[in-house]
Amino acid sequence: MATLSNDLGVIESESVYIIDGLQRTNAIKMTAEELAGEPQALTEFLARMLRIEFWIDASFGAIAYRMLLLNAGQRPMSMKHQIEVLSSRLGQSLQGIAGIDIFSTGDSRRRANPGQFQLAKLSQAFQAWLQGKPNIDVRNVVMEELLAEGAIETLGSTLDDQVQGDQHDGFRKLVAWIVAVDMELGRDNLAFFGNETVLQGLSAAVGGAERHEKIASRVWPALDDLLHKCQAGNAREVLDVDLYDALRKSFDVSKINVGSATRELVNGAFQELFFSGGVRSMRECWEFAASRVV
Repeated sequence: MATLSNDLGVIESESVYIIDGLQRTNAIKMTAEELAGEPQALTEFLARMLRIEFWIDASFGAIAYRMLLLNAGQRPMSMKHQIEVLSSRLGQSLQGIAGIDIFSTGDSRRRANPGQFQLAKLSQAFQAWLQGKPNIDVRNVVMEELLAEGAIETLGSTLDDQVQGDQHDGFRKLVAWIVAVDMELGRDNLAFFGNETVLQGLSAAVGGAERHEKIASRVWPALDDLLHKCQAGNAREVLDVDLYDALRKSFDVSKINVGSATRELVNGAFQELFFSGGVRSMRECWEFAASRVV
């Protein structure tokens, strides 16, 4: 215990996160300040027993798992609240990816080079990865609770101490792949991964497929093969970005929501890539997905 106390004593406040109990912590602090003029009462108050859990060097998945639950009745937070709470920690977790440059929406900067992403867009992609769905109405209470339970199960699996490296955080691995492909696309094709609908559609496809018993094993071989093809040739042609652009622009804005349709298009294309085990070309995948977008 003495060793732990010494270790905790040198930790900077910026490295400490209150995962749950922030209001109670503030209440204790305020009460102690109010009793500052009453030594006896203050001593008795501070002598009360408290249960405190310290999670040292916890992975992002482990922290997220705890954040997704509220103590009272173990009720999940709203999906919107989950993403808001996780965003800052998510950004820090992803900063270690080679080539990535994350900036907030409040910055005056804009995406000018491959590997640059707004934190808000990555947070939305993370939500899509958790849900395994590109579009969903989080105002639907029943669906929201089902999604939260799925998120808890997914992130809870990362608590396994036997899992190491990039496998410890599936979303981080996906973002690393996106950055690598983004680099191959270059500055002339910033619009592709700069579009949040592409990030969300792809993330939903990967997240859903990784948790699908029959196709989970096909996801990363297909993505790795696609990356190798981008590295060996023209990435824009390998991904067939021109066809994607043409299909996206062909949507009838008077009949459908273009944003939702685009997310469905991207999601469907990558789902087809996974279903085929990477055998189909992206042109075939785009065409197949377009035929199913209503």
